[in-house]
Amino acid sequence: MTTAESGELSRLEIPVRKQFSIIAICLLITIVDGFDLLSIAVVAPLIARDWGLDPVELGLVFSSGLAGMWFGALFLSPLGDVLGRKTAIVFNLLIVTAGMLGAAWSQDIYQLAAGRILAGLGIGAMISNTSTLILEYVPARRRTLALGLMMVGNPIGNLGSGVVALWVIERAGWETLFLVGGLATLVLVPVVLFGIPESIEYLVKRKPRNALARVNRALRSVGERPVDRLPEARQAEEARTRVRELLGGELLKRTLQIGAIQFMFMFAYYVYVNWSPTIVSDLGGSDQAAVVVAMLIHAGGIGGSLLVGIIVRKLGLSDTTALGFILIALGLGSFGLAPPWIALMGAVSFVTGFVIYATQVPLLSLIAGSYPAEVRTSAIGIAFAIGRIGSVLGPSVAGLLLDNGAGRAGLFLVAAMPIFLAAALVRRLPDHEAGGSGGQGPVAGPTGA
Repeated sequence: MTTAESGELSRLEIPVRKQFSIIAICLLITIVDGFDLLSIAVVAPLIARDWGLDPVELGLVFSSGLAGMWFGALFLSPLGDVLGRKTAIVFNLLIVTAGMLGAAWSQDIYQLAAGRILAGLGIGAMISNTSTLILEYVPARRRTLALGLMMVGNPIGNLGSGVVALWVIERAGWETLFLVGGLATLVLVPVVLFGIPESIEYLVKRKPRNALARVNRALRSVGERPVDRLPEARQAEEARTRVRELLGGELLKRTLQIGAIQFMFMFAYYVYVNWSPTIVSDLGGSDQAAVVVAMLIHAGGIGGSLLVGIIVRKLGLSDTTALGFILIALGLGSFGLAPPWIALMGAVSFVTGFVIYATQVPLLSLIAGSYPAEVRTSAIGIAFAIGRIGSVLGPSVAGLLLDNGAGRAGLFLVAAMPIFLAAALVRRLPDHEAGGSGGQGPVAGPTGA
C-alpha cells in the first residue's frame, strides 16, 4: 500500500480469513461471557437452599451482577473510544476474571454480590467493543451474518453453564461453576492480545500515541503493506461536536429511543432467564429439571442466532426485530400461563429462547448502525446503560412480586406487556445495515449500507 493510498485505511477490506479469525475470537469471548453471566441463574436454587435466602434476597443477588453490567456499559464502554477496542477488551476480561473468582470464594451473600458486581462491570462493557471491532473489520454486506455468528456465543455460553453445572455441582459444589468461568475468562486474555489487531479505524481517527506504528502493526497482521504516514484527521471541532451530540440533538433522541427499547427487552429477558429455573424448582421439579429448562432457553437461542439472517433478508432489520418482540411477549405469557408440566414448560422455553436470541441480532445491528464511528462505542454504551436499568430492576421486581403473591402467571404477564411497546418503538429506527464510517451526519445513517 502506498502513501497516497493511506487515506483509504478506514475503508480497508481485509482478507476473509482474517475477518473470520476476528469473528471467531469475539465468538469465544461472547461464549465465556454468556457462561459467566448466567451461571448465577443455574445455581440459584442451590444457593438459596444452602444459605436460606428468600425471594427478595435472591432477587438482589441476581440484580447485583446486572447492576455491575449497568455501570460497565455506562462508564467502561467509552474506554473503547479512548484506549482502543482491543485494549478495552483485555481490560474487561481481567475484571470479569477477578469477579468470577471472587464469587467462587465467597462465604456469604455480600461477598457473592460483590463478585457478581465486579464480573458484571466487565461483561457490561464487552459487547460494545466486540461488536464495534467486528463492524470496523467486516464489510457491510457481511455484518448481520458476522454479528449473528458472534451473538450465537451467548446462548452457547448460557447452555454451557448448565452442562457444566450438571456435571460438577454434585461432585464439587456450586462454587466450582464460578471457578470454571473465571479461569476460562483468564485464558482469553493472551488469545486477544496475540489474535486480534487493534481497530485501524480507531487508530486513524483518534491518532493515539504511536498511532502510525500501531496502524502498521495492524496492517501487517491482516496481510497489508505498511504506510509511511496517516491521513489527516478530521477537524477537532467536528469530533467534539459529535460527542456533544450524544447529549443533545438527534443523537440524544435516538439514544433515548434505543434505551427505552433495551430497557423493556432487558427487564423481560432477565426476569425470564434468572427466575425460570427457580420457578421450575418451586413447582416441584428436581434440580436437574430446573437446569434443563434453563438450558433449553439457550439451546433454542443457538438456532435463533444462526437462522435469523435468512429472516432479515426477507423482512429487513426493523420488521424482523418488531416481529421478534411480539413473539417474545407471547412466549413469556405462555410460560406464565402454561399448565405446570415440566416437559411443556421446557418446550415453551426452547421456542421462546429461539425467538429471543434471533431478535437480538438484528436489534444489535440496528443500534450499532445508528451512530458515527468516532463515538460508536460510547453511544452504544450509553444506550445499553439505559437499557440495563431494566435488567437490574427486573429480577428484583420479580422477587418482590413473587414475595407478595403475584404467582407465576402474574410475574410473566408483567414481564411480557412492555415488549409490545418495544415492538412499536423499534419500527421507528432507521432500517439499514450498520456501516463502518459513520455516514454523512448524525442522522444520515452509515455509508456502505
